Amino acid sequence: MISWQRGAAVAVVTVFAGSIPLFGPVPALTMVPALVALVAMVRYPVVAVLIPLVVAPVAFTPIPGAAGLRVIHVAVATAVGGVALGYFTRRLSVRPPAVLGWAAAFVACFAVGTMTSVDPAQSLRSSLNHLLGLALAASAAVVVRQTPANLTWVLRGWVVAASVVVVPALPAALTATDRFAGALIEGRVQGVFSQPNDFGEFGMFAVVMAWALFAGSTTATDRTLAIVGGVVGVAGVAVSFSRGTWMGLVAVVVVAVVLAPRLLGPVVVVLTTSLPVALLGVVTGTPPFTALSGRLTAMVSGPQNPEDDRSVIHEQAWRLFLDNPVTGTGPGTFPSGAFEPGAELVRRPYLHAHSALLTGASELGIVGVLGLLGFTVALGFVVLRTRRVLLSSGRFSAEPESSRVAILAAGLMGVAVHGLVDFVYTNPYLIPLAWFQAGLVAGLCAGFADRWTGVPDRSRDRVCVP
Repeated sequence: MISWQRGAAVAVVTVFAGSIPLFGPVPALTMVPALVALVAMVRYPVVAVLIPLVVAPVAFTPIPGAAGLRVIHVAVATAVGGVALGYFTRRLSVRPPAVLGWAAAFVACFAVGTMTSVDPAQSLRSSLNHLLGLALAASAAVVVRQTPANLTWVLRGWVVAASVVVVPALPAALTATDRFAGALIEGRVQGVFSQPNDFGEFGMFAVVMAWALFAGSTTATDRTLAIVGGVVGVAGVAVSFSRGTWMGLVAVVVVAVVLAPRLLGPVVVVLTTSLPVALLGVVTGTPPFTALSGRLTAMVSGPQNPEDDRSVIHEQAWRLFLDNPVTGTGPGTFPSGAFEPGAELVRRPYLHAHSALLTGASELGIVGVLGLLGFTVALGFVVLRTRRVLLSSGRFSAEPESSRVAILAAGLMGVAVHGLVDFVYTNPYLIPLAWFQAGLVAGLCAGFADRWTGVPDRSRDRVCVP
């Protein structure tokens, strides 16, 4: 019997050769990676959920003639389709975790808001972004629930993708300068993103994934990759000069240590080795440490940025909420309110309210806020229940996945804390990534629950991972 590898190779070569006379050699050659990815997805469904990470450097690239679609939209749709293919080929046999039903209820709030939106077209685009994100979360949850080994592959892919995006942008930090004693930073790094805060959030995701990879690693290669990815992620967070992201990263560390006290040791080691380096950079005036020091000082007791309009923005968000308290003005419509009668932002319209809660309240109303809180509480309950069962079973300090639950859940808490002072989820790439992370948490917890209820452990199966 011919092996699947040889059969796949024959199929790829046959399609490639047949495409040359139809499309020419160059278009036919570009089809080869797509064919290889398709074959890999059929054999290993985890490959499908890696696609949104692989396209990170070009995620924002528009697709010509596709009505505003970008590469990330196609990548997410392909990932979801690849996981669905896993069901048809019987490579996957588990369902999305029940907690994602709360996530579906939250996304349904976007549909309700779209029907009453002041700008239905914009709201529809925003709703579709979150619908794709939910589908990606369900796909990631299914793949991880099937076997924790799949999570390792996802973490590896995330760390590599983050490094490819963050590293080329880091040299730009050498030209960053501070004004108003650090209250305002000029030349903040943003990389492929349109905003430095978005870049910082992406860096925070990289730290979380690298830490989770390290905590559950069993090989020197994974530990090395995790360390490199963690350093790159921390550097990205630092040079974004995003105070909200800094606060979010602190929340990640605190929550992770609370959920898994065994993580405190590595945190202390990292702090004791990195702080002297940072102090040396400040003392010697090495960029960007001087600007970082000024920014940190301004957070604690420094002057306010006179160009910061947040008080006006918050007032505008509150006015929009009071005008439409039940369903809001519609997803993604906060900028539209800047030109309405009574608006405070006519001269300087903004994309959001610099607060996840205020943005959600103004765009989705009470319905959306309750939907988000419901999903947050439900997922938090699942995480705490998983922790409690693992502690009672005596396996919390023994299984690497237990630390990963703590770190990944803490990553979501970092998103929430950042959201208290800023809002970065108008970004079409960060939206599916946040949903992706929620799916990983839900899937990992559901995988533990399967073991407790007697569902066979598939961690040794070779049907999902190479």
